[in-house]
Amino acid sequence: MFQKNIVVLLCLSLLLFATGCSKKVTKIVPEPTKPPVTSQKQPHISNNDSFDKQETDARIKELFIPIYFEFNRYSITNAEIYKLDKIGPFLSQNSHIKIQIEGHCDERGTSEYNMGLGENRARAVNNWLTSYGIAQSRIEITSFGEERPAFNNCDDESCHSRNRRVEWKILSK
Repeated sequence: MFQKNIVVLLCLSLLLFATGCSKKVTKIVPEPTKPPVTSQKQPHISNNDSFDKQETDARIKELFIPIYFEFNRYSITNAEIYKLDKIGPFLSQNSHIKIQIEGHCDERGTSEYNMGLGENRARAVNNWLTSYGIAQSRIEITSFGEERPAFNNCDDESCHSRNRRVEWKILSK
């Protein structure tokens, strides 16, 4: 009997609650908002700038490796173009990076000749990057000729070949 009274009491409470006093309902309409811009690619904003800098530094170290040249030549060989094929897109995506291209030679030949050859090597790489679409204002070139060899006192071709190169200096990141 007690359980029956509780059930009846609950039913009456629900009925009163459902049909209770009517209240005026005010509908709140949110203010219209501007639609998100979808026609432009939104830049990636990271909460951790130091991670982005570390990642960029790692990519720079990985990509900006020497470009080697044949003896007495400044044309870029097909074997070396694959390096530039990686550097070009990286520079395109990181338009804030400025570089210096440094031309080097082995110790054979006069100092004057090697300075000119080193400049021609740096200019060849510069021309490749600008033809890729990298702005000339982001690139500086210089020649060290034979003054800064990667390996000193070479007496064989494999040693000399590692001194005939273009190296990179990052001027701003």
